[in-house]
Amino acid sequence: MPGPDGGESGDPTTLVAVVAHGLLSAASNARGMVTTLRLHWDTLEPDRRDSLLERAEHHLAFVCESLLDLARGLPAELTDALHGGDGTPADPTGDEHEGRETHRSPQVGPGPAD
Repeated sequence: MPGPDGGESGDPTTLVAVVAHGLLSAASNARGMVTTLRLHWDTLEPDRRDSLLERAEHHLAFVCESLLDLARGLPAELTDALHGGDGTPADPTGDEHEGRETHRSPQVGPGPAD
């Protein structure tokens, strides 16, 4: 089975962990944005609400598209997208550190905190 770097890998759990991390990151970001909207709707400017909704939609689209690809078989493009080209998970919106006002959900499982 090809590994995330294109070479052969004897352990498919590595690939599963990479995919799970990418999906968890996107889902956690979307959850945080939705939670922020629910808790602070009345205090957020309409443009900021729209931005958070759009970003959450992009993250959820990434999750849905990734799961659809998994249902069909994992293509190399998804592996590249999950790695962001440099071994780190990609942010599907391209704005991974833009002035966040999100509520942080508890960390699920081991791993670095965002």
